[in-house]
Amino acid sequence: MPVTDKKATIDKLQQGLKKFLVDTIEAEKFDIVIPIMRKGFFLLETLFPEHKEFDIFLPDTLPEMSLSDKRILILDDSARTGSTINKEKQRVLEKATNKNNPPTIRLAVFLKHKACGEPIDHYYKEYDDNNQTLVLKEQLSDYFDSLCHQLDPDHLVIRVEIGKNQGEFIASEFLDVMREILKQKGTYYEQNSVCTLWRRNKFAVCDLNPTEFGLERFAKYWITEGVCKARFCFEQNDIVPNSLFIVPMFYPKVIPPQGKECQRVIAKKFCDLSANHASGKQCVHCVNFVLTAEFAKNLITQLKREIMAKGFTVNITSVSWLEIELRDKSLRPALFSDLEDFFK
Repeated sequence: MPVTDKKATIDKLQQGLKKFLVDTIEAEKFDIVIPIMRKGFFLLETLFPEHKEFDIFLPDTLPEMSLSDKRILILDDSARTGSTINKEKQRVLEKATNKNNPPTIRLAVFLKHKACGEPIDHYYKEYDDNNQTLVLKEQLSDYFDSLCHQLDPDHLVIRVEIGKNQGEFIASEFLDVMREILKQKGTYYEQNSVCTLWRRNKFAVCDLNPTEFGLERFAKYWITEGVCKARFCFEQNDIVPNSLFIVPMFYPKVIPPQGKECQRVIAKKFCDLSANHASGKQCVHCVNFVLTAEFAKNLITQLKREIMAKGFTVNITSVSWLEIELRDKSLRPALFSDLEDFFK
């Protein structure tokens, strides 16, 4: 399918999905929406970015609480048997402390298989296994690719605007320079995952040694040998000119420090993993955040220096980590202050 036709198809699908989502949420005035990771979350954030009238919780972050009189919507992309989304409904009911007055829970998916045996309250379209309706599923897959297929919401994403000190910026020239730099840093994997709608290309993945990025002082917090990874995407379109997306990921399995309480709970901030702060079993998120943040700082510092040495300009324009922002709502005001200050 030509790119223009594909874009038109995706735009039409997006409009239909957004109308479905808005109508579903507004019809029953839901208090809480629980999107199932990752696709349910992606679609909710993309199609309904302003959600002032309801709270969002990830499936594992809804606290045990009285949910009496609450109207809850659980959202996923599709249901073939309906078992996944219905299991999530049972987990929500288990967290409701007032068993005599349970919440009202509705289930919504964009695509429901005609043979789905579990109850689904709201769906955008039905499909079966014949060729005609399978096209709809393929279109939905294209739509997911058109969102941020290479930029997952459960990873830290740093967007960098790239320019040229002198002369015209040529994307192919910059990508060749990046490949040269990355091959000197670790095990380099050439990629060619193109999102045609946004003209974004995931062009490289690199395995990197944690000890090369100032993380050796945190070595006691991981228990298996492993590497850091970084994913690199380049996007060039009318909205986002010459943007390099860097997605740093810490892969060695981590263990939380042993202590009494987590600073995330008592001080509304991530533990800094120093001896001066009490830490506890809940600190696995703190460990992941601190290790990834430290890895990102050191990686960006090195890359910025080397890219500028090749005659390019580097301007860090945004830092985001959607899952962490949503998981730790109470931390949001100061959540990225350290990272944002560092990257300014």
